[in-house]
Order: sequence, then C-alpha cells, then structure tokens
Amino acid sequence: MAAPVTLALSALLGAVSGGGLDAAEACFDALDYECAEDQLVGVLAQSDSTRGEVVRARLLDAQLALARRDDARARAAVRALFAAAPDYVADRRLPPRLSALLDAERPAPPRRLAGFARVDGTSLRLFGHDGVRWSEGLGVEVGGGVVLRARYELEVAVGFSDHRPRSAELEGLTLWSVVGGARLHQPAGPVVLHVGLSVGALHADAAGVTGTDAYWCFLGQAPLTLSLPVWSGLALETTLAPSLLLTSDAARLAYSFLLPVTGGVRYAF
Repeated sequence: MAAPVTLALSALLGAVSGGGLDAAEACFDALDYECAEDQLVGVLAQSDSTRGEVVRARLLDAQLALARRDDARARAAVRALFAAAPDYVADRRLPPRLSALLDAERPAPPRRLAGFARVDGTSLRLFGHDGVRWSEGLGVEVGGGVVLRARYELEVAVGFSDHRPRSAELEGLTLWSVVGGARLHQPAGPVVLHVGLSVGALHADAAGVTGTDAYWCFLGQAPLTLSLPVWSGLALETTLAPSLLLTSDAARLAYSFLLPVTGGVRYAF
C-alpha cells in the first residue's frame, strides 16, 4: 500500500511545486503516464516557453512515446527538440533507447564550405542616351562560387546580352561582362534573400553603318536576389541588379546605367 501512496504524493508534490512541466515530470517518474500526458499537453501548447523548457518537454514527450512503443511519435519529438536547440547535448544520463534516438536524429553540423552554380536568362535595359539608341537586350548569365558558413557567398559570373538598334545608323550592340562579388544570405520565410556588391568589366561591341566600335568599361552592381528552394539543393531564383558603367571616354557609355533582371535556377552542392 505504501508504494502507491508514495507515487501519488510524488505526482501531487510535482504539480503543486512547479506547474505543468514539473508536474508532468513528477507524474512520469511516478509511472503515471496518463497524468504525464495530461500535463504535457498544456506545456507543449505554450508559446512563451524558454529553450530549456522546450528541451525538457520534448525529452519527456519522447520518453512517453518510447514507453508506449510509439517510435514515430518519439522521432517527431526528438526532431522538434533539435529544431528548437540544434546544438543540444544531454547534460544528464538518459535511457539507452532515448540516447540512441537522439544520436540517430541529431542534425549534421552546417557545412563550412559549399559550392553552387547557376544559370539565368537575362533582360537588360539601358538608360539615358544609350537607352535611346539601343533596345532592351536578352541574354544569359552563368555564375558559380562558394558559400561560407551557410551565410556568405563569393561568386564569379559571366554574362551576355544582345541589343537591337533604335536608329537607322546603328546595326547592333552586344555586351559581355565578367564580375566577381560577395553576398550575404538572409532567410525570409520560404525564400532566401541575397544582397551584396559585385565589380568587374564589361566589353561592348557597337556596330554601325560606319564600322564597329569595341571598348571595355568598369562595371559595378548591387544585386538583390530572391531564391526559393524547391528540392535537394535546387532552387528557383530571380535577381534585380542595378548597374553602373564607367569609361575613360565620355563618348563611350560613360556613367551609363543598366538594369539587368534575371531569372533561372541555382544548384548547391
């Protein structure tokens, strides 16, 4: 008779002293799983729990699931624990089955260095005097690089666009560009925002009735990219990259502005 009384008093003291989570743990220690389940429901429904409280609640949830031989629920509880505390390491001895489950579900540490490649179609609009002379151009941009600590990106990209003339004395304009830059990644809900700066060179071939004028320009860009992960390293992306061209000759696209808009796919590996 003494054992049931002791168990009941243990659960009662837990409920009185510590509220829902302490009460749930006291009920579990007293082997009263129904009581523990009832107390835990309220704890898991709270939105203002601390990280430590979430860890304790999910550990208890997993232990209850294992006690009831519900492996799927136990795995879900452990995954929820790691979602709240990815670096969690047990500070006390846990039951062997729970320890094994924690080891099996523990997320891999983020890669310090990863590669990526992308291919985008481009629509490039010129402004000012060049916008009067040349149409919007269509082309392609190919880039690749590395991502550091899953947050910082270094990239080199090559682009091409073709423009049609707006006046009879012109025949066509092609632009080739090579840029290198750095970007910062910022998750924003289901998408990832990439912001940064790029610098490089642009080669222009402007053909007219009197011949071809070819020259190099300095190219500076401030790209803004939205990336939507879709499957296993593959993402859809679109970029707006306000650009500035500078040359030493004022007659050659000096201080000209471009607005490339791109859309394509990115693959991280």
